[in-house]
Amino acid sequence: MLGVKASYSKSFVGSSEQLYDNSQNYVIYRLELNRQQVFPTLGAVAYYQFTNGFVNRYLSAFAQLEALYTYRRTHFTFENYLTDADPKLSTHAKGVSFIRFPLVGGLEYKSLKLGIGPIFSFLVSEEKVFGLYPTIDEQFRAFEPSASIIAGYRVDNFILDLSYEYHFNGVSEFIYYKNRVSGFKEQPHYVSINATYLFKTRY
Repeated sequence: MLGVKASYSKSFVGSSEQLYDNSQNYVIYRLELNRQQVFPTLGAVAYYQFTNGFVNRYLSAFAQLEALYTYRRTHFTFENYLTDADPKLSTHAKGVSFIRFPLVGGLEYKSLKLGIGPIFSFLVSEEKVFGLYPTIDEQFRAFEPSASIIAGYRVDNFILDLSYEYHFNGVSEFIYYKNRVSGFKEQPHYVSINATYLFKTRY
């Protein structure tokens, strides 16, 4: 069956900071990672159910391939100590969009389903937020791997489930200062609520 999916995600990542100094080892910049915001996700689903080979008629297996568009925004606070008066404080939000391909396999028992699988995410676009500071730059990985566990409930063609995602890359690993990597290593965790509707198809 083919279908459509919508999800809402909450990102859990701890706040942290990076300090950047000059050639005299005086701190001139402070960059703080505040939070990560994930916008609602939409996409398509291909779903296949395997019923052969199970003695229990209520038990089956399933495979689910998804293609999702995701946009997320990371919020920073930037403090500049080079000003003559008080340090200049500013906020920045970096937006990044991905096409994501979750592949989930698992078991169904009656209306309950449980699955696990990898997620392959490919970068579509990213916003530059540190253009005013020529010594600071950020780049993002073109490929981002992660893994998910889902638990849900299916009624006919409608599926409602909860998923947990673990991302193997840091939130903003590749922030470069003076051409050296000096970013954040915090790995985000996502909890999502997902709604899927499947359309019956014949082959």
